Amino acid sequence: MLLFLFCLFLAFVIWSVHKLSFDYSHLFQYNVIIKSTLPGRSGDAVSENLLTVRGRASGFYILQQKYGVRGKNLYISPDNKFLRRVPGEQDRFYILSGEIRDIISEGLGDKVTLEYISSDTITLAIPRRDSRQ
Repeated sequence: MLLFLFCLFLAFVIWSVHKLSFDYSHLFQYNVIIKSTLPGRSGDAVSENLLTVRGRASGFYILQQKYGVRGKNLYISPDNKFLRRVPGEQDRFYILSGEIRDIISEGLGDKVTLEYISSDTITLAIPRRDSRQ
């Protein structure tokens, strides 16, 4: 009986590894960290809203993103031409995610194949940098 239970457990482990190695379509949410080169502004900015994308990834990566503590940040470096100032705001900018789809896909790397982007706008604050000496 003990041998049967061990074989059943081993079969379950092998089946789980086999199933998790397949690619699945999933919604991912990322904090976007943008490296900007705007003159007189801070170099890095974190988005105020989460970027939601649908992509295909292995089951292992999906579990890592869902239950892991690291890896929920997406680092991108778009050109300054994509950064637009929010009307009436001094330090707030936005980026249309459709315009930087290739940059987002490149930031995701080879772990996720981008299917579509659910979030249309990435809003962020890039404060002025005081350079008094």
